[in-house]
Amino acid sequence: MGLRTINRRLLGALLVLVGLGLAKWQIWDPLHARELGREEVWIHSELLGLAILLPVLGSIYLIFGERVERWLRSPWMTMDAKQLTWRNTTVIMAIGLVLGALYVWVDLQLAAQGYR
Repeated sequence: MGLRTINRRLLGALLVLVGLGLAKWQIWDPLHARELGREEVWIHSELLGLAILLPVLGSIYLIFGERVERWLRSPWMTMDAKQLTWRNTTVIMAIGLVLGALYVWVDLQLAAQGYR
């Protein structure tokens, strides 16, 4: 295992830690704000999305190290901005649906607790 692989694994650990911190701040804390007696709760859709994506990407880097960059540069993952294909559309829609569903779920949970 070379130095480059170790650096990628450290990057993965950092992404996991930052993502888990965001998850606590944007998911856990708002869902438990009523128990803490808070009157207002703020969530940000961008940070909520990062709270999911960063730990996943970080875990992949932790497990696979340097190989992740080769996968991201592969022709399968390369997306041409000028030519929209079914693969590109499917990937973008899947990511959008997962993140949108998470945002709606957190918002519904907060509404059930009496927050607007």
